Amino acid sequence: MKFPLPRFIHASVKAKFLLFLLVIILTLATLLSLFFIQYQISNQKRIILNDAKAFSNLSVRPLGSAYNDYFDSGFIKFKEIADNILSLNENITKIQIVDVNGVVLYDSLDNRQTGAKLTQAERLEAVSTDKASSFENASGDVVEIVEPFFDDFGSHQISVRYFISYSTLLNSLFQSIPLAILIILFISVGSILLLLLIVNRTIIFPIETIAYGAGLVSKGQLDHRITLTTGDELEALSNEVNQMASSLQASIEALKDLDRLKDEFIIIASHNLRTPLTAIKGYLSIIGSEEEIKKHYSEMLAKISLSVAKLESIVEELINIVSLETRKTLGASNQINLNQLLQSLVENYSEKAAKKKVKLTISLPATQVLVLGDETKLKVALGNLIDNAIKFNKEGGQAEVEMVAASQEAVISIVDSGIGISEKEVPLVFEKFHRATDILRYNYEGLGLGLYLTKIIVEAHKGKVWFESKAEEGSRFFVSLPKFDTNLEKSSQ
Repeated sequence: MKFPLPRFIHASVKAKFLLFLLVIILTLATLLSLFFIQYQISNQKRIILNDAKAFSNLSVRPLGSAYNDYFDSGFIKFKEIADNILSLNENITKIQIVDVNGVVLYDSLDNRQTGAKLTQAERLEAVSTDKASSFENASGDVVEIVEPFFDDFGSHQISVRYFISYSTLLNSLFQSIPLAILIILFISVGSILLLLLIVNRTIIFPIETIAYGAGLVSKGQLDHRITLTTGDELEALSNEVNQMASSLQASIEALKDLDRLKDEFIIIASHNLRTPLTAIKGYLSIIGSEEEIKKHYSEMLAKISLSVAKLESIVEELINIVSLETRKTLGASNQINLNQLLQSLVENYSEKAAKKKVKLTISLPATQVLVLGDETKLKVALGNLIDNAIKFNKEGGQAEVEMVAASQEAVISIVDSGIGISEKEVPLVFEKFHRATDILRYNYEGLGLGLYLTKIIVEAHKGKVWFESKAEEGSRFFVSLPKFDTNLEKSSQ
């Protein structure tokens, strides 16, 4: 089962490259954004932690002193001092004053002595030691700093616990994201434009130049040459295309010369054959008039006349082909009555059909059909088709000539019940000098020029010829010719 390819696969190289470039740049931009955001988060956490450490180190003295001076005697005053100090750093969400035994003496959220006691060993050790301590959460972020307080006599009775929050990090991050996006977009667009410019000049444009030049060569403009100076494989490829075009041009010119020589040879040979043939026919007619000679050599004279007729037919075929191939059009055109022409052809071939026991019939429209053209050549073209319908028929078969007249054209069909045409021979039927393999099997004579001559004669009359056939089932050949409108002719006069 075949699946359809995505539409972008059939796009131009430039479109594919641009799409590929966009994917790469967007991927890099995404990675860069993630890196930038991670860097911003780490940097902001570091700033918050440094601020918290500095704040705890500087604020532990006034907090401890205020506790000793006001907590028991003037709690409101102490609370005011504590709140003012706490408001100086928005990242410190809570403070606790704890004695060295781990009893919480003050909690900024409860505003009173809680009486609770710390149970964790590391916390108990931190509040009792003379050095500052810090604690991290599961993510590795410092969330608590413990600072010891020493009174004026150097006594360590209490410590202050500072609880750090990173909630402001999100606000800072949201403020930096638009700038980051603008920077990344600027870098991405700049990178795309720069890369596109470089690649377009170094790769895409040379490829398009080669493709355009190759297209002109494929359309027959073999004198076109591709000019590239990239100094790489693309320049080598353009040179190869130029070399190929030069070779093709030389080969075609040689073939044209050969074809011209062939036509000249056919014309010379045909005219040189026509002269002795005319003389032979003349002498045969004189010899055939002598009763004594005719009595003894009538059979031989008949065979000679038949051979002369065949040679004459071949010569006329060759001359007609060269004439039509050279001019592509007919000479003088006359009105031709197709009804009469077809009727006379059927009568001429009726004897040949009877000898092969082929029933030859004709069906014509009641009205007369007129065409413009060369009657002699048209007889040759249609006669070839009728002759083939008899020649390639089976003994006891049938052949029918039928004409149907439409408003603008006449369609003639010649049907036979003969050997037909094999599928592999179908494309070659109208080729010059083509003789099908069945012809060898059935031992038919001919140069393979009949159908080719029919085709160029019909096309010279601005008509068309085609066929339908199956091996061993017979063939049906069609000829369509434009009708001649006598009314139109009269009105133009």
